[in-house]
Amino acid sequence: MQMSGVGEKTDIRGYKGSLRTLKAIYRIEGMRGCYRGLIVTAARDVPAFGFYFMTYEASRREFVKRNLPEVMTEAVAGGLGGVASWVLTYAVDSIKSRVQADGVGGVNKYKGLADAVYLSVKHDGIFELHKGLGVAVTRAFAVNALIFTVFIYSRKFLVERKGLVK
Repeated sequence: MQMSGVGEKTDIRGYKGSLRTLKAIYRIEGMRGCYRGLIVTAARDVPAFGFYFMTYEASRREFVKRNLPEVMTEAVAGGLGGVASWVLTYAVDSIKSRVQADGVGGVNKYKGLADAVYLSVKHDGIFELHKGLGVAVTRAFAVNALIFTVFIYSRKFLVERKGLVK
């Protein structure tokens, strides 16, 4: 859906929703089109979540040692986790987007994942793969600070007040 309306190969403007988009991709490109970018998405997500939770937990433990207020501890640790995740995997995300968009307009630019990495760095340079990182980390800090704070306090509420979570 991210590429909706771009190019002739995946021109799916008339489709609303993920399921209809999936059906259109399958009809046009077959099963292979439905899984385009899966390997590079896993290459981004596996380390991203590792960095995310490792940074969150290490930060949280340090803030607890320093007796910082709980809401500040959760918010800042969550925000730092989100930032670390993006900083360390943003270039891979850029490659993922290029692989998934490859072929829009009917012409494939890359022969595969390794070719996408090679050509992207060769033609655009390594720094181009980090274009937009500032916006991504700003958003990541705010979103993840909120997510962890809401999660911790929701869990506390359910345990202390309702006895629903153990």
